[in-house]
Parts: sequence; C-alpha cells; structure tokens
Amino acid sequence: MTRFIRLNHSWNAAPNGLEPRIEWRDDALVLRFSMNAVQFSGFEENDIGELLFIDCACYRLGRLNYDAWYRGESRWPARTHAWGEFYRIGGGQAPGPEASDWHTRETASGTRQHYLFYLPENDFECEARDWRLQVIRGGDAEHCSNPSLAKERATREQANRSSRP
Repeated sequence: MTRFIRLNHSWNAAPNGLEPRIEWRDDALVLRFSMNAVQFSGFEENDIGELLFIDCACYRLGRLNYDAWYRGESRWPARTHAWGEFYRIGGGQAPGPEASDWHTRETASGTRQHYLFYLPENDFECEARDWRLQVIRGGDAEHCSNPSLAKERATREQANRSSRP
C-alpha cells in the first residue's frame, strides 16, 4: 500500500507566490518558491525556499492545481493525502496515469526516495537520495517572474541601501 509521509510541518509554499524555478547545483536539483509567511510566522513576505534534492535522478513539474486535484486529475488518488503539502511516497503502489513530462539525469547509483510537492499551481515530483530545505531571507529580484514585483523589490532594496550610514 502506498504511504504519503508529510515532510513540511512548519513551512509551506505561499499561495500567491512566485512561479517555482528549477535549477541544477552540482548533483542537486533545486526547486525555488516563495515561502508562506501568512500561515507560518517564522517567515517574512519575501523569503524564498529552496528545496535541494540530493543525487536527483529525475523530476517533473506539472501544471496540476487545486481545482484539478479535487476533480481527480492527479496521478495519485486524492483520498490518500492532502493538497498543498510535501511528501515522501513509500510503498509499492504505482500512481495513476504516467506523466510524459519527466526529465532524467545520469547520476550515481543508489537508493532513491520518491518526493511529491503540491505547489499552488503546480505539482512537483522527483526521485532523489535525500532532501533539505534552505531559506533565503528577503528573497532576490532575480527569482521574480513578475516584472513589476521584481522592480518593486529592486527599488525597495536600493532605498534600503541608500538610507544606511
């Protein structure tokens, strides 16, 4: 039986945050997203989360959102876990329809875990040896996919630098 082990108990992605970005950093896949500062008091509005997936062999970033998940369009049965969380998937049951948007990478061999993260407008899956979360306090303008928000952040950062003695 498939088990969904929730991994994000004190953090999550912001519901109206920036589009997630993926990049490779050595043998780690990095998924960047806005942290949820409304629900979790340990974060501020512009904090960026980086999930690093160590020794990642493959990943996918789909366009599944909350509404589609509740209509049953997920690869995983909705009755087995909650929307909007980060999981390690265990057990032997295969998901529903296979996604065709997997990206693979040659990596060292070894045991890998299957991870699933439901972001506000995306579903992310990967197979990796391990994971860890890093938080970038205050974010950065380069991460913004919204040009007006990026400009606003850059202007605010410039004003902060100018006001320092």
